[in-house]
Amino acid sequence: VPARMDEGQVLLDQMCHGRPLAAGYLARVPDFYVTPMHGIVAPPKATVDVIPSHPLREMGNLGVRYLIVHHDAPNFVLANLIAWEVPLLAKVERERVFRVPVPQEASLVAAKNWWDSEDNGTQRWRWSQAESRLIILSERPKIVRIAMTMSSIAPVTAQWRLNGTDVFAHDVPAQPKMMSRVVSLPIVAGVNYLDVRSATTTDGYGRAVGIAFTQLEIVGSSEVSDGVPMIIPATDRDTPLCP
Repeated sequence: VPARMDEGQVLLDQMCHGRPLAAGYLARVPDFYVTPMHGIVAPPKATVDVIPSHPLREMGNLGVRYLIVHHDAPNFVLANLIAWEVPLLAKVERERVFRVPVPQEASLVAAKNWWDSEDNGTQRWRWSQAESRLIILSERPKIVRIAMTMSSIAPVTAQWRLNGTDVFAHDVPAQPKMMSRVVSLPIVAGVNYLDVRSATTTDGYGRAVGIAFTQLEIVGSSEVSDGVPMIIPATDRDTPLCP
């Protein structure tokens, strides 16, 4: 971190699966708007998103187990990793090798068709569009519990689909009323797509907005004993980091 594009062998080593890697994980990243790697290498945000970001958890749920941080990386990259108490495995020449913790919880990430988070000084919200997508990442099959609080400009019906299958629908009240609920969803190991559809209304900025979420996050999960976990490439720690 960052990938060293000017040194062919180093770049190749960074992209070797089954060894400590930084750039190699990109092959396993679904269509995020903001990737987990961006959450690590970008300066920390001054505000918190309605859909909380947990970059290390997201990377762990993608099967990433190591990060290589080059000495030229910005200072806040190391500061982030130290603040998150990420274990340092080794210093190799000008690189530091960190172990990405095995995640205990699934990750919920905003993907396509969301407006940016907004606030009025006391409350924060994020608008969906006509059809917006969330991605749920998990290293193992689970039942996840998602808490949501929502409202809309006019009453609408929210229709939810998980991996292409209708799972539930509910009515969303017009502001200033709000509704809250917690839903339980069965997810498979790897990447899951959770889509929400609703009618839209044109707001004061000319945008087509659907549902305003003031809370949308995973609040718990339970293991599914008969599910199939992700297959993570083995890493032999007795061999050199790169041949």
